[in-house]
Amino acid sequence: MNIRLGMSIALVAILEIGCSATPALIRVNNAPPTGQPFDGVPMRLKKPQIVEVYRLDPDSDEYKPVATSVQNLADQATLYAVDVVAAPFTSPSLHITEYSDNTPKSLQVTSSNNSSGAIDAATAGLTGVTTARSTRTASCQTSNSAVVSADQALASARASYDNLSATASPELRAAYQQILANAQAAADYARKNPLCD
Repeated sequence: MNIRLGMSIALVAILEIGCSATPALIRVNNAPPTGQPFDGVPMRLKKPQIVEVYRLDPDSDEYKPVATSVQNLADQATLYAVDVVAAPFTSPSLHITEYSDNTPKSLQVTSSNNSSGAIDAATAGLTGVTTARSTRTASCQTSNSAVVSADQALASARASYDNLSATASPELRAAYQQILANAQAAADYARKNPLCD
C-alpha cells in the first residue's frame, strides 16, 4: 500500500509539471512536393518588400516605373510551419487565423490537462499489480498445499501397501500397486509444476 501511495504522489508531481503546450514556428528549408504531408500548418510571414508599378509607354513601347513603395507582403521565398510543442498528458489545440495571403493574423494554443486520466490509469495499473500479487500468493499457497496433500497421499498408499498381509491375493496387491503408482505420479507432478518459486 505504501508503494502505491508513493507512486501516486510521484505521478501527480510529474503530471503537473508536464501539462503545457506552446506554439512553435519552424522554418521549412526544403519544402516537400505539393500534396506531400509534413508536420505543422504551412504559412508565410510578412516581410517588407519593395513594390514597383510600371506602365507601358505607348510612344516608346517600353515599361516605365510609375510608383515605388515599401509594402509588408507574404515572403514567397521562405515557408514556415506552425506546430504545437506539448508536454506529456496534454491535449493541445492550435487555432490559426490567417489573412488572405496566408500570413498569420493570430495564433492561439489551448490545452487541456489529461493528468487525472493518466493518474486513474496508473492507479488502476498499480491496483492490478497488487491484485495479481495477491492472487499469486493465494495460488502459491494452494500449490504448496497440493504438494503436501500429494505427499501425504503417497505416504498413506505406501503404508497401506506395506501393511498388506502376506496372504493377500495377487489381484489385491496389483490394485494397491496401481494406487501407489498413481499417488507417486501425482506427487511427482505437484513437485515438477509449482506455481511459485
